Amino acid sequence: GEETTLQAQEADLSAQLEERFHQEKDARNKVRLLAMRMGASGAHASQDIADICGVSRATFFEWAKSFREGGFDALLERE
Repeated sequence: GEETTLQAQEADLSAQLEERFHQEKDARNKVRLLAMRMGASGAHASQDIADICGVSRATFFEWAKSFREGGFDALLERE
């Protein structure tokens, strides 16, 4: 049902994040991808992710919002 579809989507997303992370050469983008990867795994608190990535929780939530709304393009776009 709905539940398994969601889990499949999340597993798929984790795989995509993993792949993009390994392909990414830009350090700034790597940090953002790492943050989303950790967020997608559900194993880390937002504060822990922010600390590990060296950003504030507010920044982490901004990244997550961008990613949710616009995917990789929104997450990694240059200001």
